[in-house]
Amino acid sequence: MLGRLFWSNFSSLLPFGGGGLPVEFGSGISPFDLNFPFFLPVNNRFLTVGETHVFSPRWVNEARFGYVHIGNDLDNVQIVSSNDLGIIRPNSNVTTNIYKFQLAASGFQIGPAPFANQAQVQNNFTAVDTVSFSRGHHQIRFGGQADRVNLDKNFPQLFNGLGIFVPTPTGPPGNPLLSDFQNLLIGAPGVVGGASGVFDHEARLNSVARFSQGCYNVRQR
Repeated sequence: MLGRLFWSNFSSLLPFGGGGLPVEFGSGISPFDLNFPFFLPVNNRFLTVGETHVFSPRWVNEARFGYVHIGNDLDNVQIVSSNDLGIIRPNSNVTTNIYKFQLAASGFQIGPAPFANQAQVQNNFTAVDTVSFSRGHHQIRFGGQADRVNLDKNFPQLFNGLGIFVPTPTGPPGNPLLSDFQNLLIGAPGVVGGASGVFDHEARLNSVARFSQGCYNVRQR
């Protein structure tokens, strides 16, 4: 008999890491970013058990079972919510985060990540069995393997909404421009974006394999 168990729960907090996917993957943070914090919990489980049974000097069976669990979240930490600021949004049942604001010219941005909280849970199951038979110079092995993968994902993209403010002219050509910050103050974004729809996915994958192998030793050496 054999057995092995690995259990791990850990998390990290990125104080200014809620700007977008490049930041979460380590691209670095601009000194002009006031992104809301990002909380990243991860839960891992690994289990394997096995048993080798000798039926006779000629027949041996080896059975193994494995289980892997990986669960991780990408969670925005709300500094202020849309309710605190009196923002009424159509998808408030999904998220109460405020919108993400970016100033295109200055590179300044503030708010949560454009996407709402995300989660992924994956459970893998594996069963393997191998039978070995030996007689004289002849050896035979055969067996099979079955795998099952359950993958559940909540992946709401751009559900928090995104507003980008750009400099714009105030009148005929030659007149001064309104800066991106001035357009933020008057609530005149140059680009806005949002998303809705189905964001949860459930994947179920099965695979089965089998094999047989024969070996004949002409001489003892």
